[in-house]
Amino acid sequence: MERGERYRLEISDSEILLDVPGNKQTWNATDDLGSLWRPRPAAACSGIAPLAASGGRGPTSMAMCAYVGTAPLAGHDGLVDVLTGVYGAVETRFYFDRTAGLLLALEMFPRPDADPCELYFADYQEIGGRWMPQRIEVRYGDDRFATFKIQSVRFVNPDQP
Repeated sequence: MERGERYRLEISDSEILLDVPGNKQTWNATDDLGSLWRPRPAAACSGIAPLAASGGRGPTSMAMCAYVGTAPLAGHDGLVDVLTGVYGAVETRFYFDRTAGLLLALEMFPRPDADPCELYFADYQEIGGRWMPQRIEVRYGDDRFATFKIQSVRFVNPDQP
């Protein structure tokens, strides 16, 4: 995190765990995603809610996913490709670089009338044949919640995509 605090993020097919100083959250595939958003939306935006909203694997794991078109993205030159997906009752938008195909941002809307929780991905490096972001900024409303700096990545099943 930006102040050098240690954290742990684990993503599997059945569970997402985020352990940050003073806040440990676990989401199981059978949990109600809305429960992550109560009682404090900003706390839920710690990063686990958007990952859970995306099924932990992105648009391909969603019940409904559609290409929206292109749109501008703050901090990025030119237009980006936008996909939208629904997992449960939660809408998530994915913003991809049109040339490299890298995920640049993710917005998760827990309710139609709510501000989105936003994740911005940057500083990609190839690790084990996969392009992985080395920095993830988490925002809610006009506030930055945290910036995670990735120090290590371990693939449990390195042969699986």
